[in-house]
Amino acid sequence: MLGAKSIYAEECYKGSFIGADFGITQDLSSNLPDNWRDFNKEFIPIWMQKNPAKSKIAAGLSCGMLWTICKGIYKGDIILCPNGDGKYYVGEIDSSYYYHPGSILPHRRGVKWYPVIIDRQDMSNDLKNSTGSIGTIGDITRYADEIELLIGGKKPPT
Repeated sequence: MLGAKSIYAEECYKGSFIGADFGITQDLSSNLPDNWRDFNKEFIPIWMQKNPAKSKIAAGLSCGMLWTICKGIYKGDIILCPNGDGKYYVGEIDSSYYYHPGSILPHRRGVKWYPVIIDRQDMSNDLKNSTGSIGTIGDITRYADEIELLIGGKKPPT
C-alpha cells in the first residue's frame, strides 16, 4: 500500500519506487539489522514517542512493516501495489534501501514497473483476501502461480 488508501500510488509509479514513512525521520541505512526484532527493539521507543496515544502493538506492527520494506524484501522480488482504483501495479524491486528526506514515503526501494496492470476482479477470492490486508505490506508468495498467470494476461482457473 503506497500511502493511506493508495494516495501516493501514481507518484510512486511515475517515480519508479515504493516506500514508507511511519514518522521515522532518519536514514536507516546503518540501522537495518538482519533480524526485524532487533530493529523493532531500537525503533519502537522512537515510534511510541511520536505516537503516544497508540499501543505498543501498533508500534511493533509499524516498525515491522518499515523494516520489511527497507530490508525484508529483496532485489528481484515481484510486488503488487494497489493503485486506488481497483487495479494493481506490478513491479520488481531493483534497488537496495535508500532515504529520500523531505519527500513522501522517504524510506524507499527502487522498482522496475511492468507494463501490466492487474484488475482486482480477475484475482481469485483467496488472492483478493490476501491483498486486501489493512497493513502496508503483506506476503502473497503462496499465490505466485496465480500472479504469474495474471502478469501474463491469463485468468487463473477457478
